[in-house]
Amino acid sequence: MSAPTAPKRRQRRPRVRTNQATQPQATIGAEENSPPLRVAIYLRISTDELHQPFSLEAQNLKLRNYVTSQDNWELVGKPYIDEKSGATTDRPALKRALAAARAGKFDVLLVYRVDRLSRSIRGLSEILADLEDAGAAFRSATEPFDTATPAGRMMVQMLAVAAEFERATIIDRVINGMERKAARGEWPGG
Repeated sequence: MSAPTAPKRRQRRPRVRTNQATQPQATIGAEENSPPLRVAIYLRISTDELHQPFSLEAQNLKLRNYVTSQDNWELVGKPYIDEKSGATTDRPALKRALAAARAGKFDVLLVYRVDRLSRSIRGLSEILADLEDAGAAFRSATEPFDTATPAGRMMVQMLAVAAEFERATIIDRVINGMERKAARGEWPGG
């Protein structure tokens, strides 16, 4: 009877480090002989694109430009795109992105802003844990932080708190506006 063998573990790539100044910089994959850092992008809008300050087209263009500006970064695959609320993590493209991370298809998931990934602290924490378990890093093109450090994790959590607060404030304003219209005898719907 032979001794049981340990299951093979997927080799994890080193994390991307953040330049202390203002912009995330790849420190892995930058060496001449190392393979490029494989980057996937995630885009999200929650309402009609015409009234969004971060339209899908604008996010896509900025993220593609950001990837090409980084040394030894390579965009892989098509963008993961959702047109749903960031209050939930039950989004088809997000699920596909996390499955691709578990399959080792990319090293970094890049978003335009943290609130494009999630507008709840709990949701963001779950997504970041899933990415970390898959050996993938997370980056925002507009917010400098490194989730490999305690300070970076705190920064992401603070951004999630702000995003969740913003969502709750928007909901409160909409409800108050509907109540004022109804009080005046107007139709409160859209």
